[in-house]
Amino acid sequence: MAYIQDSTQTFTISLIGLLEGLGIIIDIKVINHTSGINYLWTLESGVWDASPEAIEGDSIEVSPSVINNGDVTDTLFAQFSSLQVTPLETAIQVKIDCLVGDYLIPCWTFTMPAKNVNITINAGHISFSNDYKDYLNNNPKVKSLINAYDSTIKAYLLDYVDELEKTGSIFISEPSCLESNPSDSSTCYMDDSTTKKVLAAKSAYAIWLDKNNKVPWKLEDYSIDELKNIIRDEIECSQCAQDYFRHIVDYSPSLTYQYTKDAIKDSKEATLYALVDKMRTFRHGLEGEPNGYVAIDTAFQEKISRVGCWSMSKLITALSRNLNIPGYVDSGWFGGGHASVLFPEISILIHGDDVYNSYLKETSSNELLASWSYFKTKIEPIGKAGYGELNYWAMRYNALNMVNYVSDSLKFECCFFHICEDEIRKIASPLGYSFHTGETSCLSESEINNAINNIMATC
Repeated sequence: MAYIQDSTQTFTISLIGLLEGLGIIIDIKVINHTSGINYLWTLESGVWDASPEAIEGDSIEVSPSVINNGDVTDTLFAQFSSLQVTPLETAIQVKIDCLVGDYLIPCWTFTMPAKNVNITINAGHISFSNDYKDYLNNNPKVKSLINAYDSTIKAYLLDYVDELEKTGSIFISEPSCLESNPSDSSTCYMDDSTTKKVLAAKSAYAIWLDKNNKVPWKLEDYSIDELKNIIRDEIECSQCAQDYFRHIVDYSPSLTYQYTKDAIKDSKEATLYALVDKMRTFRHGLEGEPNGYVAIDTAFQEKISRVGCWSMSKLITALSRNLNIPGYVDSGWFGGGHASVLFPEISILIHGDDVYNSYLKETSSNELLASWSYFKTKIEPIGKAGYGELNYWAMRYNALNMVNYVSDSLKFECCFFHICEDEIRKIASPLGYSFHTGETSCLSESEINNAINNIMATC
């Protein structure tokens, strides 16, 4: 089978450069990658060296040079506008902190359609409100993080900041993976455009919270790595062909904020306790139930941690980062293959499942979270446990909570079924597991006997 093109038509590309603000277009290059012919318009001549031409299907690149022609460092923008074509790249591209005499050189590409194309290139400078200029100048770490983004992310970020100042919210369309939302897939892949919008939205939200003192702690007090943790670490595999979320799809900071804003307290510690409190009514997912990735609003509607400790750890981390508190998910600190949440310099949620563990129901959230000092002096020194193994100090922390704050579930086993000793010994030495440092029980015999006697005395 052969496809025969019966005729070839040639179309004119008319490009209009509008001179606006302090960002001045000094030239526009059009490259027809299919024909190999380049075209150039310059401000000095005011005309094209030859009229740009293309035929249907040709690959076209348009690239203006925009100079900062003002007298101060400024933020420049260039905008691609056409009714006939939509470029692969974002229509508005931005360069923050463009020095006097320096350039913004954006690039747009498209495939020539079967009709004439008229394109307008707008260029100029963006005027931040004075309070945002002051904010960025007073927060050099935040500013450096923004400056490291490409022009597309910067353009989205500026739009989102403006939207937040006007409405207090950002609208982002949900990733396409949520439209199908398979019941058994853990990974929600995002295309490049969606990833950049999510990164820009998270950055804009973090800055907006910080600038407007929505939370009592400040971004500038964090390291660059901690700032990145707040904004992008939950978007995984940054060097892969596609970025993705695993288990919990935290794509919209405004959506997440609906579940975090009432948890803000005077300190990060108290705020984390309040966030964990919100999770105490969830339950572990059951065999046969959907165990695929899920958006945050759906997770709160279901109140099911679909993949147990992993889903819960991802969810709590998303909530903490939404309030500018760094946190990350790691495995091995409780047991091999089990997820924990670490909040550097604050605390650790030893096991994601702890929040709904029936034997920990009477343990308050501030007791559920072990101190950072406990993690650094007890849990971390003996290292991570492998599969089938438990970390002695992590398990001991939870076991002491179970026997010191006796839940109705444990009391029922002791008082109704009269198997108190069996249950306490299972807590001290869970069946099917071993302690990777060689211990056989995380509670002493006297601690076990005291727990049994104390519980039985309440029956």
